[in-house]
Amino acid sequence: MTQKTYDRQAILEFLAQNPDFLLEQGDALYQLKLPSSNDNRVISFIERQVERLQQENKKTQEQLYTLISNAQRSETIRQQTHQWACRLILHPEWANDPKAMAAALAKTFGVDEARLLNTSELPAPIQQNYSGPITEAPLDFGLPEHLHSMAYTALKHPQDDRPMGALIVASSALSHFSADMATDFLEHIAGLCAAALSNAS
Repeated sequence: MTQKTYDRQAILEFLAQNPDFLLEQGDALYQLKLPSSNDNRVISFIERQVERLQQENKKTQEQLYTLISNAQRSETIRQQTHQWACRLILHPEWANDPKAMAAALAKTFGVDEARLLNTSELPAPIQQNYSGPITEAPLDFGLPEHLHSMAYTALKHPQDDRPMGALIVASSALSHFSADMATDFLEHIAGLCAAALSNAS
């Protein structure tokens, strides 16, 4: 007896043209046997669909977790930025002491190192923001060896945007500052620092 062969596209077109077919043949679905995606077992069509839904659900949960984590992190940084603005108002003397301002910034944002450098202290002008491993950074700021990731952005005068230096933050954790991390909050923090430093006597 010759085994029949079926065109895959023809079957798909038939199902598309007859959407009620599988509903009308519901019992037959339990008789279909398919390989499991998780092991070498042979399972029913219904079990295969359940497997697929579970996989899709897991992926959705992972995406939701990532969104929630990012939202929580953004909210934390927003609150820390508000606290930092208040501290700058309460400590006008930091305008003449960048090291004290940087130490307070590191404590406020929970990073291992923070520096506020003027233009003469930079190895080169800041052309663009950076976030990621220290070893891959375009500029070398001579940070301690126990630090592994960093982010930096330029300090600009609040009135005319002329270069004032750079804000550098660093962490001993390699994953703390990653290449895919947005630097808009860092720019905002740098803007607050630059405004405070511009009042130096």
